[in-house]
Amino acid sequence: MITFCPTEMLSIANELNYNYFLCDETMMEWSLLSVPFLRILQLDSEIMEKTPRFWISLVDWKGRDPEETLRSGLDNEGNCSITLPFRTGNREETRIHLRISNPLPDNTGNTLRMGSAEIAGEDVFYKQEALLSRDNEIEISARIQKTLLTGSISENHSGLIIEAETIPSREVDGDFYEFLQLTPEITDFLIGDVMGKGVPAALLGAAVKTAYYKSVITNRMGKTHLPGLASMLHSIDGLIGKDLLALKKFLTLYFCRLDSEKSLLSFIDAGHTSFIYQDARDGSCWHVKGANMPLGFSESQDYRTYHLPLSKNDILLFYSDGIPEVANSEGDIFGYERIRQFVLAHRHLEPAELLKSLFNVAFYFASQAFADDVTGVVIKVDHEKASPPVEKQFHFDRENPAEMRSLRESFESDLKDLYPEEFSDDFIRLTFALMEACGNCIVHSRGEFSLVWRMFRNSVEINLDFSGSDYNWTAQSEPSAESYRSNGYGSYLIQQGTDSLLLMKGGGASKRLQLYKEFCQ
Repeated sequence: MITFCPTEMLSIANELNYNYFLCDETMMEWSLLSVPFLRILQLDSEIMEKTPRFWISLVDWKGRDPEETLRSGLDNEGNCSITLPFRTGNREETRIHLRISNPLPDNTGNTLRMGSAEIAGEDVFYKQEALLSRDNEIEISARIQKTLLTGSISENHSGLIIEAETIPSREVDGDFYEFLQLTPEITDFLIGDVMGKGVPAALLGAAVKTAYYKSVITNRMGKTHLPGLASMLHSIDGLIGKDLLALKKFLTLYFCRLDSEKSLLSFIDAGHTSFIYQDARDGSCWHVKGANMPLGFSESQDYRTYHLPLSKNDILLFYSDGIPEVANSEGDIFGYERIRQFVLAHRHLEPAELLKSLFNVAFYFASQAFADDVTGVVIKVDHEKASPPVEKQFHFDRENPAEMRSLRESFESDLKDLYPEEFSDDFIRLTFALMEACGNCIVHSRGEFSLVWRMFRNSVEINLDFSGSDYNWTAQSEPSAESYRSNGYGSYLIQQGTDSLLLMKGGGASKRLQLYKEFCQ
């Protein structure tokens, strides 16, 4: 059963400036009102705390019973949407539009409703009538969305808990997702968004899913191993790329592979919105972004695959731009950082609860229907990962440069102790990559960073956490001699020595540089 924590929701509402309140099932007694909500009605918090029904005296009920008036605003799902004429604290009359959720259990066993408010414009009543007249259109759009664009989620995904949901806007859009379990341990996952609205966008989204299935069949015929993500995305692009260019359309896409045996997420980002990674080991939460362009921008591109090691209770949140771009009545957008903060604050929730709560918060922030489709996918790792034979942590400060030499010697020693001598060339390249990454962290940070490496039997994971300015870590091609003085070979050496170099961003200037290397023994 989905529950929520009232005090936690109030804290978030105050932090994110929501007009938020809680009430009982009858909607008559109001409690836990956010500061912005008190401000909009010019209410005194002490009065409201002592007299939960005080607000009733501020409404001109026009002779009607308050409880019956509120019930008249209920829809089929038990949510209330109603506009009432309030006399605010300074006795001025203002029409306030209230949105109140259906009854929900909180974490103490009580049943409450969540509400939000906004000052209503003159045309609010006409808008309500217009929304009612479009119910059939919305229903048809939802059916198209469900049939063509959303995939089914099996309960057999090894070691993963997956929840996905799409809320169609007033007109069907091009959001889509799909899951396909290729082996008991490996699941492919796509989430994307086609530029534009309406049935044409939906059909293009469906075409991408069809191209993916064709690519799976074509690339697996006669082969004992799974094709790589890059080769499959090239196949998909080959099937639909020319059509996208001809139609002057494009689509953004995450193409992911979840390997529960390796505890690894591999992905290609084709211009989609960043996703959220919540690291259960240290409680940190990060925006993750790749470097490729959307499909339909060019006839061909080199797709870069990234690797993100996972551990038990890690959370991944993928979403469409309908969530960060939703705006409130004042024109403020929800934004990406609010999503990261929400996941960080609610990481204890199960995927279904987390996704529903995020949609509710975004909905109350907007205080109106979403203008775009809203799609979210939450994946939680539910299996234990074997402890690494080697795990070490360093904290470097430029005031103690000798630590760099100690760090390098320790890293080289651990590599030689754990892996066969046949990988000596890989040792050299990986060590160069690590030292170059450390050097760049020093230059582009405040002079210090934390470093953790974990060495497993078949792979090495390295995390460098620092705080500082943005820097282009994505160079793949060898720089020219002319540009060496300004750009150097750092990024190139890091790319050559690793299988994946991933820059993640947290709050403020905090960043994590993650290096990953596999040793195929």
